Amino acid sequence: DYLREFLREGLIRFVALSLAGLVLALVLAFFVSRYISSPLVTLARFARKMADENFPADARVPQKMLSKNGGTANEISHLALSFQGMLDKLDVHLKNFEREVAARERVESEFKIAGQIQSSFLPARLPGSASLEMAAFMRPAKEAGGDLYDYFYLDENRLLFAIGDVSGKGMPAALFMARAMTLIRSATKVTQSLPEMVTLMNEALCANNDACMFITFFIGVLEPATGELRFVNCGHNRPVIRNANAGARFVDVAPGCVLCIDEDAKFSLQHARLEEGESLVVYTDGVTEAVDAGGGFYGDERLLQTVEELAPEATPEAVVAAVVQDVDAFSSGCPQADDITLLCLKRLVLKT
Repeated sequence: DYLREFLREGLIRFVALSLAGLVLALVLAFFVSRYISSPLVTLARFARKMADENFPADARVPQKMLSKNGGTANEISHLALSFQGMLDKLDVHLKNFEREVAARERVESEFKIAGQIQSSFLPARLPGSASLEMAAFMRPAKEAGGDLYDYFYLDENRLLFAIGDVSGKGMPAALFMARAMTLIRSATKVTQSLPEMVTLMNEALCANNDACMFITFFIGVLEPATGELRFVNCGHNRPVIRNANAGARFVDVAPGCVLCIDEDAKFSLQHARLEEGESLVVYTDGVTEAVDAGGGFYGDERLLQTVEELAPEATPEAVVAAVVQDVDAFSSGCPQADDITLLCLKRLVLKT
């Protein structure tokens, strides 16, 4: 009986001591875990706060996390220091990004102003005429582009028109385009010969052309009363003549050298005729080289088909609008790859 009582009391003491030790261990583990995890919780809260406040400038990790145990470094301190280093670098990156965005916005604003100035170079609408109707359209691929067109009467019987495409896009092409535009009208004050005009332009554009840019160019003079068309082609796309019965064909054009390639290049005068009721469509390669989602080109044949499908009485405005609309439908979903420019002249049927 004595042994049984002794064992029972010993077992009770053992259980009591074990439970007390377990409770003590749990309490100790709780406080130790709190001691260890509290800095991590603080750091996590600080990180969430930084994210909610969009990483404010000069953000600092709480100072109490940067030194523990009387200033001795530990893992939490290293983590906090690393986090602070990340914040410092992020602050520098965000400030640089803000400066870049501001600079980009200034450049975009300047490009828009340049595009507006470039549009002001284009000629105003021709006054009404009993023998001629005309329409023009230009849409640069960027804020400013390298396409150009111009038209004006040399005298009451002759209309000069020109269209060109500068190599490249954007601001360099726009500046070169502006230079070419001024040379067109300047050349007409020196000579009335189209080959001589183009020669003067070519010599001027070749001078100081360190960027090695070039222009495909088409310039012509139309006499609306007779339909006689004289022109010089400098590596430009073949124009389209739309017949009075809505048929369409390309003008036979001899190859010619583009401008700004050879300062001594020679340019030949070519001839065609525009009958009453016929229209002449000149354009840049932004039309025929428009790209669809599959990488295919709009092409010459589709251009002819689009022009042919219009009603015989279609005005130049209708012809230009139909081509632009069809190009946009063809390249739907794809960014405009090149500047698009069209010029359409229609010789009217004179009433007797």
